[in-house]
Amino acid sequence: MIASGGTGRDFAKLSNIDARVQQEMLPIAEDPGFAYGDIFPVKRYQDPKMQEDDILGGYRLAIPTMGRDVIKALLKLKYQSDKGYYDPTNVVEALL
Repeated sequence: MIASGGTGRDFAKLSNIDARVQQEMLPIAEDPGFAYGDIFPVKRYQDPKMQEDDILGGYRLAIPTMGRDVIKALLKLKYQSDKGYYDPTNVVEALL
């Protein structure tokens, strides 16, 4: 079944999926105070003082935003398929 329209109960199931995905994404959530690369796997302190004081110029390895978005889309697809719902936008996001 494709998730479009639907009843209040259908939307409750989908919001439960979003809550599960949010919980699964916690270990790779963005750290406050850092700016993340969209494609490159780096993050950097936003504070110029921290950048100057750091031996690496404030850069650290991190999961890029694009990677985090793909992981989130794949998790949504997994949980939606468990419930019998399919959102085509998640398929497209997972493929990009």
